[in-house]
Amino acid sequence: MTDKSELLEQAKTQMENMADNMEQPKHLPSDFMKLLQQSHLELLAVNRGDYQVKNDVIYPGTPLTVVSMRNYLMMGYKPLEVTYDTPRNIYKLVKDDNQVLMSDSPQEMFLHYDAYKNAKGRVLTSGLGLGLFARMVAEKEEVSEVVVVEIEKDIIQLCNPRHDKIKIIHDDIWKFIKTTDEKFDFIYIDIHYRTGAMEYIHTVLPMQKIFEEKFPNIPVMFWGEEEMKS
Repeated sequence: MTDKSELLEQAKTQMENMADNMEQPKHLPSDFMKLLQQSHLELLAVNRGDYQVKNDVIYPGTPLTVVSMRNYLMMGYKPLEVTYDTPRNIYKLVKDDNQVLMSDSPQEMFLHYDAYKNAKGRVLTSGLGLGLFARMVAEKEEVSEVVVVEIEKDIIQLCNPRHDKIKIIHDDIWKFIKTTDEKFDFIYIDIHYRTGAMEYIHTVLPMQKIFEEKFPNIPVMFWGEEEMKS
């Protein structure tokens, strides 16, 4: 059981990290800024089962958040907005007609950035979502293949990226990582929709333990991991 003094020490450390982030903010590199200038998806606004793809058009000159103040405090990147000279499609994956699971907005692309820059060789990722992360890393020369494990057939049918480097496996990621003999060079998990402490305890920590046993010395990252720790 974590005692009060340990919790206070953790809070102090986190505040010191936030202060460091504010003093020396990180900047997104020019190559990633170029990625933000385009939509990497070509999806139909249709529904399948409980899931639906929706498409919003953002008109030229409309400011869109890339790095929010919360992102700044938690991750250390300088707050940033972008505008576009031409209309920009923003796709959304929606469940039960009102729960937005993800989008390919500039901010959503930024939240994949740390994993994107570390991806190399044979990449394992889960879940598919809109296929955004898979498409982004498949375009990297350093990436030879992207293996996506997705449990929902409807999402696969809606959002299949159809890219030569991308292979989709219909399976539960927990079952897959416990039973597979395949080898990977980088792993990125994005199966959770929240970044709270309980998500970290129930998803990240137990999955990290499996990865340490099954894939020793292979870099593993989780969506929103820094915010969960905070």
